[in-house]
Amino acid sequence: MIPPYLCTTHAPYPNTTSGTPQSFGSASTAPPCLIHLIMAAPTATMFAAHTAALSLASVRYMSSLRWSSACASNRDTSTQTSMRAYETSMRAYETSMRAYETSMRAYETSTAVVSWTGRINRSGMNVAPIG
Repeated sequence: MIPPYLCTTHAPYPNTTSGTPQSFGSASTAPPCLIHLIMAAPTATMFAAHTAALSLASVRYMSSLRWSSACASNRDTSTQTSMRAYETSMRAYETSMRAYETSMRAYETSTAVVSWTGRINRSGMNVAPIG
């Protein structure tokens, strides 16, 4: 049995006074389970890093365009350079987004494994998986 503090979706928090599960209103308002929080933390961190990378790439591109328009003699060369830098940063962002998508698929798989292996009925008995 999964301890109650690890996953509220698989084993509800017991009410110490009556021995019945506490009511959280619905599954969506239940406190997040420790297993899912631990699994989601790297994904959330990666998403924030990727968003910051995209913002930085956009800022670099816009500032390089401003700089290139101020220098008329080097305009073509500097614009080409800034476009190459922007394209490189966008390729890096696309790569990081593919990594993010891969991590999300891994998270979904791990969640499915947790729910499949952690099926517990109200009495605390393990329920055999279907199939």
